[in-house]
Amino acid sequence: MKMAFGIMRTKMMLFLITFLVAANMQSQTEDDYIIGKDHWMNGDYQKAYEHLIRFRETAYGRNVEVDYMLGTSGCRLTDLEMKEWGCDVLDWILRRYDLSRKGKRTVRQELGLCQSAMIPTVNIASLADITQNIGASASVSGSKMYYWLSRDEAFNNYRAVFLREIPRDSLRARIVSLDDSAKGRQQILKQFPKSKIFISKRFIFATWTKHNDQMLERMAHSLDVYLNFLERQYSIVLPKEYITIYLVPNSDQLQKLSEKLHGVRMSRAAFGYSFRGDLSVVAAVPEGFAIGTIMHELFHLVVRSTFGDIPLWLDEGIASLYEVAKFEEKEVLGIPNWRGDLLKNLSHGSPNIWPALDTHIASDWFALEQPDNYDEMYSDMPSAKQLAAMLATARYFTLYAQEKGVLPLLYSCFQVWEPGKDTSGATYERRAIGRVEEVFGSPIARIDHEFRSWFQAIPKHK
Repeated sequence: MKMAFGIMRTKMMLFLITFLVAANMQSQTEDDYIIGKDHWMNGDYQKAYEHLIRFRETAYGRNVEVDYMLGTSGCRLTDLEMKEWGCDVLDWILRRYDLSRKGKRTVRQELGLCQSAMIPTVNIASLADITQNIGASASVSGSKMYYWLSRDEAFNNYRAVFLREIPRDSLRARIVSLDDSAKGRQQILKQFPKSKIFISKRFIFATWTKHNDQMLERMAHSLDVYLNFLERQYSIVLPKEYITIYLVPNSDQLQKLSEKLHGVRMSRAAFGYSFRGDLSVVAAVPEGFAIGTIMHELFHLVVRSTFGDIPLWLDEGIASLYEVAKFEEKEVLGIPNWRGDLLKNLSHGSPNIWPALDTHIASDWFALEQPDNYDEMYSDMPSAKQLAAMLATARYFTLYAQEKGVLPLLYSCFQVWEPGKDTSGATYERRAIGRVEEVFGSPIARIDHEFRSWFQAIPKHK
């Protein structure tokens, strides 16, 4: 284990250096995205690949739009290894990104073409299918949900309904440099003249709640400590612009604001969401020092700077880990919360509702979405109770990894995993499970058994 931690520290330092350099080159490599996309649309797949693979290594470069253009480009090159790489990238997209039904169908069709002898020029209109609902430049990430034990409340975890497209330039106009707070205030007042505004060194708060400046200052300080912790712990590149936090008193107001601000309709069970296109978090926090939902959403927002294709279980697991946490100087540690009681209550009398760890680790992004996002691959749609159990399992498995001292290593093992680099011939599921086994040093069945035993010994949350 000492050797593992030594490797982990070395890797984390290398990752941090790599991504900080990437962030400094962002303005230069933005051209790679523009030029690469132009080559892709004109059918010059070799040049598209050269530019886009470079852009993928920069902050926020790992996203579904870039991977789709890379995968379809690789499939259309004459080199057999590149075709195989392109197939792997397309399969990766199906595993790692939140796609609409139409988007999944398009990727599967492209994957089938890639495996055939003859392949036509890619239909450039298909790119819109891939970015539908999630948006290449402005996606809703991991909205914070609650589950009520009193009823089998149907809720979604990630899916938001896009009602209208917000132009990319309009979203970017909302993003303000950290050295221009006056512009940040003006931007908010232009759209919401009746909002209360508070600006700290990293955040712009726009509120319709009972929070006064002293409370907002206290919240901002803790959130700043949290972001610095995420930067150190997970090699995340923090933005050099303000993050805007919109606070509303309840979920009904959150729904109304989401439609006006981002053109999306959120589930009525949502108490928060993040939106990458304008670096914002929207949360229902009526009053008091309650930052759990904001911390949850901030992880979803900033993790995509270096890990845009983070697996669902890890993304939701770590985000929910810190929604109830304790601060120890500069460290932030997740602690047991209501999701543990929920999982115990749900599994009482229905032990099969608790997903097996191997199934959990290999789950696709759309495993926890609302029923209308399922297609012919899924004949049995999970109930709200099953979805809640899966989310609780994600949270408590990352808490277990934290307590075992391996959470940063678990994260980095998946973060450095890239499509097309594995030549073993193993399935995606086997490779994912193998990485967990490598981190814990045990077969997945034993990890599962020890995780469940540890969980059952946790006292009831107060």
